[in-house]
Amino acid sequence: MVSPFAKKSMETKTFVSDILGANCYLLTDRIKAIVIDPCVSYERVFKNETAVLAGVIITHGHVDHINQLSSYLMKDNIKIYMHKKCEEKLTDSQKNYSAFFEERLSYDIKAEQKVIVHDRSMIEVLEEKLMIIETPGHTDCSICILTGNLMFSGDTLFRGTVGRTDLYTGNSCSMQLTIEKLRNLRRDYRVFPGHGESTTLNYEKEHNRYFIRRKNGENC
Repeated sequence: MVSPFAKKSMETKTFVSDILGANCYLLTDRIKAIVIDPCVSYERVFKNETAVLAGVIITHGHVDHINQLSSYLMKDNIKIYMHKKCEEKLTDSQKNYSAFFEERLSYDIKAEQKVIVHDRSMIEVLEEKLMIIETPGHTDCSICILTGNLMFSGDTLFRGTVGRTDLYTGNSCSMQLTIEKLRNLRRDYRVFPGHGESTTLNYEKEHNRYFIRRKNGENC
């Protein structure tokens, strides 16, 4: 599916994985490409793609978002972008929950491939820059990606709800602070979440019960 909200210079395609229906996104300027959450194999994503893969961004280290990472690691000269706190989850099948799916995934990413991102990191690979924002709550390594009028929110924000906070390194107070951070963003981003359909940030500010609770003064 091609997003009608992306600028003409950049195309966005969505692929849905077989594990828990996670979304994998391909961003391309038709020369280079970035994959957000490698939960669909390289072979499927690039089957009819002419752009060259330049990098992979991991929004957080849970199995349903990283289970096809190995198919990307075999490609030459690509970078894997992640939060520092994501590293421990990639190497531990208990912490990334793949053990519960009887996969026991562990990824040891080479130093030359790994790029650690933090709040307001800029990724300058495509024609349009991508900015990282830290959004802990679902996990301590959760990030969102902003580019143009698009937001890729991982499991931080969904249509009508937010990511669960009862898994390893999840934290409800951190999620409340993240909600406030998202509320303070002025642009009405088209939000592409880690699962389910897209939404807009303004819609969530007005209708998402978690934003409404925070607006009405519910704190930790």
